Amino acid sequence: MKHTKNILRTLLGVPLTIVSLLFVINFIYSSRFEVLHNFKNFNPFGGFIGILFLGLFFVLRSFAWRELLAQEGYSLPVRVSTYLLAISELKRYIPGSILAFASRIDNFSKQKIPGKKVFRIIVYENILFVVTTLLISIPALFFIANRNSVPGEFLYVLAFVLAILFFLLNPWFKFYGKLKQTFKYSNAFFLMCAAWIFFGIGNYLVLSSFYFLNPQNILQIISFTVLSWLVGYLVVIAPLGLGIREAFLTYALSFLSPLGVAAALAVISRIAFTISEIIFLAVSYIIYKRIKTLPKIETTIILLWTAIASYISYFTYYSFEKYNNFFTGRFDLGNMDQTVWNTIHGRIFVLTDPNGIDTVSRLAFHSDFILVLLAPFYFLWRDPRMLLLIQSVVIGCGAYFIYKIAEFVLKDKYISLVLAVSYLLNPFVEKQNLFDFHGITLATTFLLATFYLMLKKKYFYMLMVLTLAVLCKEEVFAIAGFLFSYLSYRTRNLKWLAGSLLSFVLFYLMIAKFIPEAGSGHHFATAYFQDFGDSPSQIIKNLALNPVKTGSAMLSISNLLYVFKLLLPTGFISLVSPLYLIFSAPDLVINLLSKNENLKSLTFHYAATIIPFIYISSIYGVKRLLAFKLKIIKARNLTIFILIATLVATYLYGALPGTLHPSLEVFTDPVKERATIDSFLKRIPARFSVAASNNIGSHLSHRQNIYTIPYGIDKADIVAFLLNDSFAQPSLEFQKKLASQLKYDNNYILLYEYGDFIVFAKCSSINNFHDYLWLRHFVQRSYCLAD
Repeated sequence: MKHTKNILRTLLGVPLTIVSLLFVINFIYSSRFEVLHNFKNFNPFGGFIGILFLGLFFVLRSFAWRELLAQEGYSLPVRVSTYLLAISELKRYIPGSILAFASRIDNFSKQKIPGKKVFRIIVYENILFVVTTLLISIPALFFIANRNSVPGEFLYVLAFVLAILFFLLNPWFKFYGKLKQTFKYSNAFFLMCAAWIFFGIGNYLVLSSFYFLNPQNILQIISFTVLSWLVGYLVVIAPLGLGIREAFLTYALSFLSPLGVAAALAVISRIAFTISEIIFLAVSYIIYKRIKTLPKIETTIILLWTAIASYISYFTYYSFEKYNNFFTGRFDLGNMDQTVWNTIHGRIFVLTDPNGIDTVSRLAFHSDFILVLLAPFYFLWRDPRMLLLIQSVVIGCGAYFIYKIAEFVLKDKYISLVLAVSYLLNPFVEKQNLFDFHGITLATTFLLATFYLMLKKKYFYMLMVLTLAVLCKEEVFAIAGFLFSYLSYRTRNLKWLAGSLLSFVLFYLMIAKFIPEAGSGHHFATAYFQDFGDSPSQIIKNLALNPVKTGSAMLSISNLLYVFKLLLPTGFISLVSPLYLIFSAPDLVINLLSKNENLKSLTFHYAATIIPFIYISSIYGVKRLLAFKLKIIKARNLTIFILIATLVATYLYGALPGTLHPSLEVFTDPVKERATIDSFLKRIPARFSVAASNNIGSHLSHRQNIYTIPYGIDKADIVAFLLNDSFAQPSLEFQKKLASQLKYDNNYILLYEYGDFIVFAKCSSINNFHDYLWLRHFVQRSYCLAD
C-alpha cells in the first residue's frame, strides 16, 4: 500500500509541479520587460532584513519542535535538536517529502528516542502547522472572498479539494483524533504562530525590496504568503509544494500588482526562502560542530529576543529609509551628526549654531555629552545612519530590562514577556525612534537598566549605567537624584543621599548656569514657562509656592489626553502603584506645564524618561493587584488585559503598518530622484561651507560649517535646496522664491538642477584651480566662468 502511494505521488506530483511551474514561468516571460522595469530599483537592505526574518522563522520552528519533544519527555540540547531537524529537512526536496520524515525518525532515534515516538511527534507538528497557518491565513481568506472578481464559491471549492487531497494522500491524517492533545503544547503553538508571522514579514520585506507593495496591505500580504505555504504543504504530491505554492501566490499577488510581476515575486519568494534555509542550516551546523554546550533557553526568552530583533530590524530599516528619502533633517539628526563628526576631528562637542552661522558648543542647547562617547563608533562607519542604528538597538534592548525587572518582581515569565512586548509596541517608544536621533532616547533603556541593577544590588554597574543616562540630557540629573534617594530608603543607607544631593546640584547648575553661559545667557526652554518666571530659580520657586495655579495649569484637556495616551499601553495599571511615577516627575511636569504643545506630542522624544517609570510602576501595580488574591484578578487575566490594552494603544496611536495612522511616508511618498541627489551631495568637498534646506541638512553635516536656510546664504560656499518640504522655514514658498532669485544673481553659479533639487555655488568662493575643476564638472549654466 505504501509503495503504491509513493508511486501515485510521483506520477501525479511531478507532472503537477511541472505544469504549475510552466504556468508561472509563462507569465514572467510574457511580461519580462515590465518585470525588469519594475525591479530596477532593488533595495538590498530591505532584502537583507527580509532574509533575516525568514531565518528567524526557521529558528522559531526549531524551538517549537524542541518543545514538542520536551512535552513527550525528551529533552535534547538546543544545538543538537536544531541541527538534526535542519539536516533532515533537506530531504524535503525529494518528491513526497517521505525521506525528510524518515530521515528525522532515523536521526532522532539515534538520540534514544523511539521511532514511533518521533513519528507521533511529527504528526503533532503537522497538525500544529495546519492550525497555526490557518489562523494566520484568515485575513487572506477574507480578502479573497470579498473581491468582486472572485466567486465566493472559490473558497469552498479550494477547501474541498484540499480536504480530499489531505484525506487520500496524507497517511498521517488518520491521527486526526490526536488533535485534542495538541492543546497541551501551548509553548509550541505560540512559537509556531510567531514563526509564521516572521515568515510573512520576511516575505513581505523581500518582495517589497523588488517591487512597491503598499504597506497598508501588509497584513493581507503576510497572510497570502502563509496561505500559499499551506496550500503547497497540503498538496503533498508536489515536493515542497513546488509550483503549487508559486501558482497560488501569483494569483494572490495579482490583486496587488501586474500578473507578470506577481509571478516573478512568487518565484523570488521561493528563492529567498531557500537561501534563508541554507543559511540556517550552515549556522546550525557550525554551532553543532564548534559549540559543545549552550545554556538552556526558556520559550519566553526566545520570544523576547525574537521580538527585540524584529523591533531593531524594522526600525533600523525604516530609519535608514527616512534618511535615504530626505525625511530626516538638520533638525535634529544633522545637529547630532555634526557634533559627533566634529568630535572625532578634535573639535569636541561643537557644531554650527542651527539658528545662525556661528560655531558654538552643543552645551548651548543641551548637556547631551553622550554624543562624545558615541564618537568612536564613527571610526567604524562615518555616517549619520550609525546614530540611527545605535538608537534602534539601544531602545529595542530596553524590552529586555523590562522583562528582567518584571521577572524579578513578579516571578511570572509570561506577564513579564507581555510587558516587554508592550514596551516594543508602545506608540511613544516607536515614534521617538523614528524622529531623527536624540541622545535622550538612549536614556529610556539606561534608566531601565539602572533600576534593574539596583534591584539586583549590583551597585558598581548601576552607577556606570546611570552615568550614561545623565550624560543623555540635563533633566536626567534630577531623575538620578530621585533614584539615589529611593536607593537610600530601600537600603537604609544614608551614603546614597550624597549622590542624590550631588545630582540635584548638577541639575540646577546645568539649567541655571552652564547651559545659559554656553549659549545666549538663559536656557532656551525657560520661554515655555513664562507664566511662572523668567529664570529656572523663579520658575521652580513659583511652581512650589503656587500649588493652585500649578494644578490648574496641569489639568487642561490636552494634558489629560496626553496622560491618557501615556498610560493606555499598560492599561492604566501604573496608577495602582503611582509612587514609581515620581521618578518621571522632572520631564512629566515640564511637559504638562509647558506652553509648547510639541512636548505632549507622540511624534517627538519628550517622553523618553517617562516611559521607563510607567512600566516600572505598572510592574509593581500588577504585584499589588495580585496580592489582593481575588478570583477575577489572576496573572493570566492581567496578562490578557495588558496585551489587549497594548494592542488598542498601538492601533490608535502606533507607527506600524496596519495601525490607524501608520508612519509610511518612506513607502508611499519616496523621493524618486534620491539616488541622484545623494550622489551629488556626497561629492561636495567637506572644505566647502554649505547652506541647505533642512531636509538635506543631515546629508551635508560632515563639515565645519553647515547653515540652515534662510541662515548663511551670503556666507556659504554652496547653497543647496530640496524644495519638497512643507515644513520649510520660513515657508516653502519663500525658499522657492529665493532659489528663483539666485538663478539670476550674478554672484552665484547654478551648479545643478534636477526636479526640486537645486544647487548654487558662490562665485567668490572659487579661490584656486582645484575648486575651479570641481565646480566646472557640475556647471550647467555659468555666469562667472568662461571656457
